[in-house]
Amino acid sequence: MSKLKGSLFPRFSINRPVTVLMTLLAVLVVGFISFTQIPVELLPQGFIPPFLGVYTPYPNSNPQEVEEQIAKPIEEQCRTINGVRRVNTSSSSNGCWTFIDYR
Repeated sequence: MSKLKGSLFPRFSINRPVTVLMTLLAVLVVGFISFTQIPVELLPQGFIPPFLGVYTPYPNSNPQEVEEQIAKPIEEQCRTINGVRRVNTSSSSNGCWTFIDYR
């Protein structure tokens, strides 16, 4: 066999194909076990944030119109829910954000 010039990894792969194949197989097995056994959650269990944010789109309008037709009715309805401490609304020309703080 001729002496190969170049990087270490290609030379190692050609000289020891069984070792490379077994290493790849081990990585795939560990990856599969991890994928099937480790749960992925967006929020940790038991964590419940004390707020809720809601975006209501209302394109091509002015902030005053959004406030009168969208924001105030949403605020009024949210304040009737038990446990709500505060409701904040921010209106813009594209819609409104409503933030609800609760217990």
